[in-house]
Amino acid sequence: METKDKVLNSALILFVENGFDATTSSITKRARVSSGILFHYFNTKTDLIIELYTKILSEYYSQAAQTLQDIPQNDLEKYQKIVRLSQEKMVYWGINNWQKFQYLQLFEGSLLANQFSLQENKEIEKMYLRFYEVTRLGIEYGYLKNLPVDYLTNIGVVMSSYDIKYFHENPKYWNDENFKEDLWQIQWNIIAK
Repeated sequence: METKDKVLNSALILFVENGFDATTSSITKRARVSSGILFHYFNTKTDLIIELYTKILSEYYSQAAQTLQDIPQNDLEKYQKIVRLSQEKMVYWGINNWQKFQYLQLFEGSLLANQFSLQENKEIEKMYLRFYEVTRLGIEYGYLKNLPVDYLTNIGVVMSSYDIKYFHENPKYWNDENFKEDLWQIQWNIIAK
């Protein structure tokens, strides 16, 4: 494992355990590197926090963005399958990367979230814009409610986040296909026209 990755992994563990009160000295101790090495890669602790968020968010979004191709204009069933698969991939990632998901939640609930900009992170912006475009097309094709695109896009992300938390706390339901189908129908009905 490269030194920078050791620092990021140590920071992930300590931030999830202690919040952003975790010190850079505790991170370097856990990573078994000097503070000079940490500050070689990150000018400030805030830079470390934001880069870790960017890396994890990119990983999270990429799970779903892969499935959002060729949105059909006259095939509601195919559109639903694409959206559902995208959502399931995000949930699956969150369940299997619980600590990273917790970090996303920690960051997004902090004041530091105001320092993150999609426009400064082109890769993440591109993935988010893909979600946005799929939602916009869903509205245009009459599949989704005629609400602001960003609102409906964010509803999807929020529902995925809640599902991750729920399945983490109630793992017996993850393999219950009837439960997952009912859950999907409830969520689809929230956004469907």
